[in-house]
Amino acid sequence: MKRPQRIYPQEIKDPRNENIIRQYDADNAAWLWHPAAKEVIDSSMVEFELAFDVETPFTEECTVSADNRYELYLDGEFISMGPDRGDADHWSFATLPVEFSAGHHVLTARCWYYPDSTGAIPLAQLMNAPGFLFGVKTEERRAMFNTCDAPWKVRLINGVSFGNCGWAVGSGGIFDVKEYDTKTEFVEPVVQCGVRFDNIYGGKVWGKRLCPGNLPEQIRRKFDGAITVRAVMEDTFAENSEITVSAESTENPDRAAWQRFFDGSAGCMEVGANTNLCVLIDFNTYLCAYCNLATKGGDADSRVEVMLAESLQTVSGDFYAKGNRSEVTGKIFPVTCMVDIFRNFDGKDHDITPFWWRAGRYAMIRIKTGAAPLILNRLDFVECRYPIENESSFIADDARLNDVQPMLIRALQSCMHETYMDCPFYEQLMYVGDTRLEVLTTYTVAKDARLPLRALHLFDWSRSVWDGVVAEHYPGRGSQLSCTFSAIWTLMVRDYMMYRRFDSDEEFLHLRRSVRAMLIALGEYVNSEGVIENLPGWSFVDWVNAEWNKGIPYPLQNKGKAAIFSMHYLLSLRAAMELETMLLPEENNGLLSYYQTCFDRVAKGVKNIFWVEDEKLFADEETKEHYSMHAQCMALLAGVLSGEEAQNCFNAMLNKKNISVPTLYFIHYLFDTFQKFGAGEKILDYMQLWTGMLEKGAVTTWETPEPTRSDCHAWGAHLYHHYFASLAGIRPASAGFKTISLQPRLGSLKEIKGSLVHPDGFIHFHLVNEGNGKVSGNISLPEGISGTYGNLEYVIMGDLIE
Repeated sequence: MKRPQRIYPQEIKDPRNENIIRQYDADNAAWLWHPAAKEVIDSSMVEFELAFDVETPFTEECTVSADNRYELYLDGEFISMGPDRGDADHWSFATLPVEFSAGHHVLTARCWYYPDSTGAIPLAQLMNAPGFLFGVKTEERRAMFNTCDAPWKVRLINGVSFGNCGWAVGSGGIFDVKEYDTKTEFVEPVVQCGVRFDNIYGGKVWGKRLCPGNLPEQIRRKFDGAITVRAVMEDTFAENSEITVSAESTENPDRAAWQRFFDGSAGCMEVGANTNLCVLIDFNTYLCAYCNLATKGGDADSRVEVMLAESLQTVSGDFYAKGNRSEVTGKIFPVTCMVDIFRNFDGKDHDITPFWWRAGRYAMIRIKTGAAPLILNRLDFVECRYPIENESSFIADDARLNDVQPMLIRALQSCMHETYMDCPFYEQLMYVGDTRLEVLTTYTVAKDARLPLRALHLFDWSRSVWDGVVAEHYPGRGSQLSCTFSAIWTLMVRDYMMYRRFDSDEEFLHLRRSVRAMLIALGEYVNSEGVIENLPGWSFVDWVNAEWNKGIPYPLQNKGKAAIFSMHYLLSLRAAMELETMLLPEENNGLLSYYQTCFDRVAKGVKNIFWVEDEKLFADEETKEHYSMHAQCMALLAGVLSGEEAQNCFNAMLNKKNISVPTLYFIHYLFDTFQKFGAGEKILDYMQLWTGMLEKGAVTTWETPEPTRSDCHAWGAHLYHHYFASLAGIRPASAGFKTISLQPRLGSLKEIKGSLVHPDGFIHFHLVNEGNGKVSGNISLPEGISGTYGNLEYVIMGDLIE
């Protein structure tokens, strides 16, 4: 059976009517759950089943959702998973066109609701009340399928508990194998929340407000990359124990047999009785995946643990001490929250896939047997991520730029799921600052803009948590605020309007109204001197290690009077002014005037307080003791300075010796500043940040330069965006990428060529460095798209540029 792909309802209804009137097919179904849920909430995994017969084949649009999660199967074949993470006021459902052939069929949904009492819930997982919902579009088939009329049954899934909790990603699964495959009795489900009814008086009924999901199905396929067995060794199997990889274990002759097992050429793998061993495997890339374990044999003393880690450690207990990521000898596999445990076997055949994916480059498989041998029929890893591949291409004569590309793309892919993620290993949270750079890179990689749009809306919805201000990360159970990150959301909205296109003017106008509300709220923190002060929350800017206070610039206080805080506000105001000119500008003169007044006031304030004329720079704090590139970049990008004064500031920033330098995240804004001042080629001077990772065995970009916590942080993938935006100098010159600005800056590069994905096709280019700042070559644009190169206009595909 071909796996159905989600479709998105063409007509999106008024969200203010949700839970007041029925708007979607899903509103005609009820939320069901097991009647014993309250008694077994600590193990609330259930299986729904609907058996039915079809006489004449048909295709039906099915809607499905659950709280928290579902996996949907038709006749035992996986067809869908979800719902996309959101909040109770915007609870996602998927719409699937499912083909039903003639004959007997069984729909099965494996669902679970994270238990409250164990602390196992991932921080990114919001929830309301356990439930499963299934409905169809065709009215006469609702009695056959809908979770209100159709004869759905439900049973508890035994033998699952939660343990080894990670502070953000949630617990690993513990599977009591014998109990897990014990089939409990099906019973009639109870209605947790009934079918919606139309309330003529405008009253909202209780429950989740359904919202159609706009994302595609996640990739879920067997990892077919090359797995390398790096070591086989004995294991003490002590709880929460670290494992040191000895030189002898890397030369263990048993490695060959295990290699054949993972290659698929050896069939099954038997582990003898009374054996304690562990096998270290290397995916040779970064992998987000479910493990799938199929076994035979074993007894109550048998146990298998599958643990993933980003890297091995050189120092016990220190997850910053990693050394070369490709080296394992003498290093320690750490205690990790990325673990699934299978125990209490019973000699029978079992095939188990856990309920959430794990992440990392390495896996340690720990196996303990009792009096009976245990046979591994299969141990697969099923990759799971957003379905995105690199559609663009970039080739340069400088090998460094080519060599780091796989690392950049894999980092982005690993941090794209139902939301963007700061990191798949430690948190799986979508932060504004991280996401803006990941989204820009997405525009460079693929036409698909569904996840960027989803991110915009999720952050918009988060404003209800913080009185109009965008949350630092969302969705998330633990609310967190960073007004510096909030200000960046305006840039995300502006970026989408420039690089992609909204489905409707109304969607853009809604987000623009949200930007207005947020900037009014942020404006409350402008003090009598005209600068931002007393910001609530965590005023994070960049991980400038050892110099700043947990990412906070001088004066090292969340509520401090820092130049950079005001610069974030100014840059957000500048982006908001651009948004006001993009649609119905004649109606927005008042808003433009308001924004300009706010901008002029704060620009004057920061100039009065932080500008140092002798240095031609903005100081970080009132005492004028410290300087940062961050403050200069924000000021120059926002246009606080102009003309010769701006150029002098730019030059002074590059020549200042005692100045804080951006790390992997904020260096994007430095690169944007280079491009604005006609110096995009200067990004080549910073390539060591990325080539240095490669030299240390990195397969994805890190969170920071060494020492780093996370080995997979896609904010560092923005370099790929700058290949096109700063070196080739291709940027949108008007909304929707309808016109293009080309300002190539090749520097030491002799030539570059490539293709950049565009909403209407591709931009193909081949640019040659003629020296003395002159560039020749050609560029072809999608039909109907025009552009400028310097003072030259080009419209016809293939025009020569010289």
